Amino acid sequence: MCTNPENENQAYYQPIHGQVEYFCDRAIGWAELGKTANEDKKVSILYYNHDGGKDNIGASYLDIGSSFTLLLEQMQAEGYDLGNDTIPNGR
Repeated sequence: MCTNPENENQAYYQPIHGQVEYFCDRAIGWAELGKTANEDKKVSILYYNHDGGKDNIGASYLDIGSSFTLLLEQMQAEGYDLGNDTIPNGR
């Protein structure tokens, strides 16, 4: 925050140009992604296979296999290219 040199009771925010540019580039990227066909998008899903249960802050007691199956089926229905393999049945 900066103080107005002509009126010290008045303050204003001065933009940080690098951050404004980053924000604008990111907004443009999201807008372009929205116009991209689902079949042309590249998506990564990361899953760490580790012990579950109450001591785990991750997906404790959730049925991850079924969730992945449902997610992949929905993505396929919406036009995402999942390759030539079948969707694994995690149910």
